[in-house]
Amino acid sequence: MIRGWKYFFAVILSLFTAFSVVFGCELIKKISNHNAYLEQGISPLSKEASARFYFSMALQLASDGSLNEAKECLEKAIVLDPDSAYLHFKFAEFYSMESDLDSAISQAQIAVNLDPTWTEPYFFIIEAYMLSRKPEMAEPIAKKLLELASDDPMACRELSRVYEIEGKTDMAVDVLRNFLAQRQDQLLLRKELARLLIRTGRELEAEKAYQELLDYAPGDTEVWAEYASLEVSRGNFQEARRAYQEELNLAPGNVQDRIELVKVLLKLGLREEAHKELLSAQAYSGQNTEPYLFSGYLYLQENNLDRAEEEYLKALAINPDSEQIFYNLGLIEASRKNWEQARNWFSRIKPGSKIYADAQTRIIMLEYDRGNKQDAIEQAKKLIEAHPGKKEPYLILIEIYEKDGNYDGAIETVNQALSHIPQDPDLFYTLAIIYSFQGNIQKSLEFANVALNKKPDDPAILNFIAYTWVEQKTNLDQAEKYLNRALEIDPENGAIIDSMGWLYFQKGDYQEALKWIKRAQEKIPDDPEILLHLGQIYLKLGNRKKSASLLEQALTLKPRPLLKKQIQELMKQAGFKIKIEGGK
Repeated sequence: MIRGWKYFFAVILSLFTAFSVVFGCELIKKISNHNAYLEQGISPLSKEASARFYFSMALQLASDGSLNEAKECLEKAIVLDPDSAYLHFKFAEFYSMESDLDSAISQAQIAVNLDPTWTEPYFFIIEAYMLSRKPEMAEPIAKKLLELASDDPMACRELSRVYEIEGKTDMAVDVLRNFLAQRQDQLLLRKELARLLIRTGRELEAEKAYQELLDYAPGDTEVWAEYASLEVSRGNFQEARRAYQEELNLAPGNVQDRIELVKVLLKLGLREEAHKELLSAQAYSGQNTEPYLFSGYLYLQENNLDRAEEEYLKALAINPDSEQIFYNLGLIEASRKNWEQARNWFSRIKPGSKIYADAQTRIIMLEYDRGNKQDAIEQAKKLIEAHPGKKEPYLILIEIYEKDGNYDGAIETVNQALSHIPQDPDLFYTLAIIYSFQGNIQKSLEFANVALNKKPDDPAILNFIAYTWVEQKTNLDQAEKYLNRALEIDPENGAIIDSMGWLYFQKGDYQEALKWIKRAQEKIPDDPEILLHLGQIYLKLGNRKKSASLLEQALTLKPRPLLKKQIQELMKQAGFKIKIEGGK
């Protein structure tokens, strides 16, 4: 508690009333101009009354931003009343405003010495030590505070946090549990315990703590949301779904958590239900465009360009200056091969924007797709010169070189990018992909592992390494672990699903392989590599007609040179006539 606030204001009021004739209200504002007059007026007062007067002036000056003058007045007040713990504590607060934490702690310690039972200076000293990164100095103060205020949950929480920052996590947990053993009604501390258990990696204990919390406070939406988030991190998506639904029954207008529920539904493969939840989010969204953007993103994933466009245009009506929406509409028009409309959308993104370089790379690819290859290359090089520290311009030039089979040019561009952005995992991953296109498996895996070390939970990199192993028929058990990990993170990714199917193929389980790769084709219907895999499976299952049809279809999709060669060799081995020569 802050001792003496009501008392202090009562004294100030009486002081001003008693001496209103001598010291009008304007005196405080004019102190710097009438200092001598004030000294004459104050001199007849008692020391205590004079100290209060100087203190009132200090507060006024501090509120006006004149901290140095405020400190001078407070120093005079302390000279007149040196045993006032409250005045010393206020001086500590003034020092903290100047970020002079050492002086602040010294003044607060004086306040503690003058009034050892007043708890507020203890809290202040603890926080100051924590800000100074001296938790070991805060620990004895926090212990003393809890001794003084053994029933105060805030004192308990303070000691627990000190222990946590010191790395004494077991002691941090024990302090909270010991307090709660006596006071089960402390909702705030029960939440603190659950959160601490999460922060310290004790997820099973945290889960139990949250379940007990929900039994105690089933109407607390914050607890439901935190419990749901915990279950997501543990991969318990069904339980996370239930928790978010319980929360949203209590607070249906929470748009952000409804979107979190959508993400969980997608993890469970429940896309239709996800779309319904997004409609509910939109109904509550007001001027929030996120539900529309997310809905547009889902439709883009499903290759439903018309519905995606509808969602983005709704978002644009709410926020007509959103460059992210311009960008997404540009992607849609590019997918439709409406080059000019796509260019118009991308061109609306201004040079100062975070996505400007990315938009420019899209414009460059429009030029390439229209057949203006050399113009696209020149534009990409100019963009690299203008933005040497951004990876997007490099990646677009690399993509152009890859499509043309110029792998040496692609590798040279990656190395140029790494000279400016040396730690970027995506660049190492790109290098791995290029070497795989060249058939250099050793170098490909070498750079893929560098990328994975920098980005250990990237599903694309996990999938790349696993698929490479599967292709080589090596490390199949480890490959399966990587693929399961990747699918936990991105369960709807067609490329990862294809890799899992190919793993079953290499193990000789062709029926299971067929299930997985048919799912992959549903996600990515025009991928020549997936069609190649399906063709191989049907060939193994004795359905030659289906196999030949799929392989012919794969050739029409302009596969990269190495993949094209694989398809043609398989067709020759199977005795299939190559009716269509796809690719370049």
